[in-house]
Amino acid sequence: MVTMVEGIEDSAIDIGKLAKLLKSACASGGTVKGRTIELQGDHKKRVAKVLEQNGYQVEAVSYTHLRAHETRHDLVC
Repeated sequence: MVTMVEGIEDSAIDIGKLAKLLKSACASGGTVKGRTIELQGDHKKRVAKVLEQNGYQVEAVSYTHLRAHETRHDLVC
């Protein structure tokens, strides 16, 4: 199973740094492909919580996919 985070299109956001934050929060491996973060395992709830705490609006797209949108300009990553 893989948890995927997509929809973070702002190039000012360091997607690698955000992926590292999520991997650390989930104690999981993962990778970045383009602007999509893939985490090993089922971490949808934990990832959504971390993203929301860091200023993202999150919506579930499917069982394993989340879409995140920037909601403010002072994001952590």
